[in-house]
Order: sequence, then C-alpha cells, then structure tokens
Amino acid sequence: MKPGEYLKVLVDYNLYGLNLKDTKGVYVKTLNNGKHLTYFKENGEWAELTDEQVKRTRPGFVSEKNQRFIDRTKTMVYTFEMEHGQG
Repeated sequence: MKPGEYLKVLVDYNLYGLNLKDTKGVYVKTLNNGKHLTYFKENGEWAELTDEQVKRTRPGFVSEKNQRFIDRTKTMVYTFEMEHGQG
C-alpha cells in the first residue's frame, strides 16, 4: 500500500460513535502489529484496521490532496525513557 491511498472499510467498526462501514479513510502506514493506520476525516480520528477489514479502492493512486496530508503527517514517536529501562 502507498501512503495516501484510500481504503474502504468493509465491516461494521465503531470509531467514537461513527460506523466506518463503507467509508473511505486515508492509509498512512502499516504498524508493527500488521494493522493499517488509517485517518478518517468524517470525525478526525485514526483507526488500526486489518487486511480483512479494508479494501484498496484504487491501488497505488494518491490524490494531490491526500499527498499534501501525508507530507505534513508524522506518527507519534516515543522519546521518554521509563525508569529501569522499560518502555
């Protein structure tokens, strides 16, 4: 998957009161757990979805608008070290 392409949600998925089924989100990246970090403009929230929960709408295509969004988006980086080297 290419960051910025749309993913369509195939299943009922409640994201803070919004059912994502049949909505499109912007793919950001695949996480270490294999889930796809996806942004939904309808409520400004992020979801982690599996391959089975989404479908690529136009594989490899990224609109100019989505590219600008991806260019200015950075995922959180943990910089704080916990006591005794945990974290």
